[in-house]
Amino acid sequence: MSVADRRTTLVDLDVDQVLGFADGVLLYRDPGGTLMAVGFDVHSTRVLGQPVRVGDFAAGALTDGALSPSGTLVLRVRPNAYQVAMMDLAGQAEVILPDTISNFAARFSPDGGQVLLAADFRNTQGTWIYDLRSRSLSKPTEVGRRVGLQWTHGGQILTIGTPGPYRAAWKPRIDGPEESFSSDSGLIVGVNLASDDRTAAFATAYGEGGFNIFLHRPGDSTAIPFATTAANEGSPRFSPDDRWLAYVSDETGRLEVYVRRVDQTGDRIQVSDAGGTEPVWSPDGSHLYYRNGRALVEATLTRNGPAGQPGFSGRKTLFTGDFLAREGTLEMSRRTSYDVAPDGEHFIMARSVSGTSTEIFVWTNWISAIKQRLAEAER
Repeated sequence: MSVADRRTTLVDLDVDQVLGFADGVLLYRDPGGTLMAVGFDVHSTRVLGQPVRVGDFAAGALTDGALSPSGTLVLRVRPNAYQVAMMDLAGQAEVILPDTISNFAARFSPDGGQVLLAADFRNTQGTWIYDLRSRSLSKPTEVGRRVGLQWTHGGQILTIGTPGPYRAAWKPRIDGPEESFSSDSGLIVGVNLASDDRTAAFATAYGEGGFNIFLHRPGDSTAIPFATTAANEGSPRFSPDDRWLAYVSDETGRLEVYVRRVDQTGDRIQVSDAGGTEPVWSPDGSHLYYRNGRALVEATLTRNGPAGQPGFSGRKTLFTGDFLAREGTLEMSRRTSYDVAPDGEHFIMARSVSGTSTEIFVWTNWISAIKQRLAEAER
């Protein structure tokens, strides 16, 4: 995006996060967590040559990084050995899959019998179905680039693909018409659907104001702004009755969880008070769960707020542990790293089997070695 004229140009790279640019080299992380570099002309906004792999961090997962204009590289790496576990309200865990993974997101089916997973099982990143009754793991057919991980209200897997970075499309019913919307306010990075499988809350990135949330209603030709301040907003999640939308915002200087009516009447309510991410509603809508560091917190919803607004009677930590968590507004807007079961008494999460201490790596004079590798790749 041009700072001078705020013009956005689409670059043909499979990018999850841009880490920096220095001396003609663009450094980025791809969706699989691999650190990549490619030559880039900032004036013409053209990619020069083929990307090269800088590192895949087999012993850890790259979570963040920065590249200075002088070429110094700083990376933050966390351990990546996790196992899928079913947690109860007291924090007791039952490991349900022996595989170790480094990436994870989950959504329960409406009847609670299956879980839709986005993970790197068997060293293959993709979408999987785990059947809790037969204890079997299978891989459904995928369509396009996914920005949603969801079931229809009737229990069918819902594929929300992006034909382009500014458009999302899906079929609420297998034999029905397609529902779609477009964004002129940034790249679409996450979609959450209401219970009609047609109304959508979606998060955008790299538009004016950074990360924002919009609503799409069936039949509308334009998106409805919902949370579009100068702060970053993301992770939209409809309540079970579709009246409220939970989301996160960093306008206080750190990410906190908020709730507001979908019709945007009344004021928003701040749910977390010491930081909060990844909001998920309980099946009956009486509680809102969120992450706060190592803790999973439960906030209790009341209906006695002013003018019918929601209120929260209290918060309590259900349990703490070393669980995989989404970090940053972009990651969290795509999907959540846990889900609550339809019985309201269990959570599916990815529990660490190797600890969670984060390591910081610093390389000086890094850019010259990478430029040599880029040159070799062109020979």
